[in-house]
Formats: sequence, structure tokens, C-alpha cells
Amino acid sequence: MNEYIFSGNLTDAPTTGKVSSYNYAKFTVAVDRYRKGGTKSAIFIPVVAWGTVADASARYLTKGSKVLIKGTPDVKTVKDDDGNNKTYFSVRAEFVEFISSTESVKNDRGDYGDDFNTNTPPEDEDMPF
Repeated sequence: MNEYIFSGNLTDAPTTGKVSSYNYAKFTVAVDRYRKGGTKSAIFIPVVAWGTVADASARYLTKGSKVLIKGTPDVKTVKDDDGNNKTYFSVRAEFVEFISSTESVKNDRGDYGDDFNTNTPPEDEDMPF
């Protein structure tokens, strides 16, 4: 299974929506990239979160928020109006760690409790005891 883990800063506040009965949040993360010779640039990775991860992301993240993302690649191909295939890449976030040290993230967990980064509860075999 392919899995991506990266950190960076949001380029803008998340946009939200709903598909069927599932909430989603979309945002782009700017990730530093270092090249030979010490030059630095950025790559921009589109991210889509679903369910409680989306709800928490929409509530707590803003432009510039520093995050750590763990997710899987999602590639979609659609036909445009001219009949040409267009391919879109994003990362489906399974985990979003809020790294920015803002008071709202530190003190206000809302309805999510201490662990609002998971989509589903852990399986029994995943428990350490």
C-alpha cells in the first residue's frame, strides 16, 4: 500500500462540503523541498479529509497552519468538455496532526475530545495491551 507522510503549511483555509452524508474538507499544503546546493523551493500538495478528520480540520485549521499529514494517494481521471482526459492527484488524509501552537488548538478540543484525528476507532488487535 502506498502511504504518504509529510508536513507543511496550509496555503488557505480549508473548503468544506458534503457528498451523500459524508463531510469533507479540502486544502493545499505547501511542503518545503531542498535541492542540491542548498536551494529551497516548495511543492503544493492537495489534501482531502473525510468524516471527523474533515470536521476537525475545518474547525481548527486556517491559512498558514502547520500540519503533519498521513494519507494515501487518490488519482482520478475525468473527461473535460472537449473529450480530453484530465488527471487529478490528491492525498486522502487518514490522519492530520495540528502542529501550530495556537491557543484554540491547545485549549479547545470541542466535541472531539483528546483524539479527534481518527476516522474510526482502533481495532482490538491494534491495542498495545
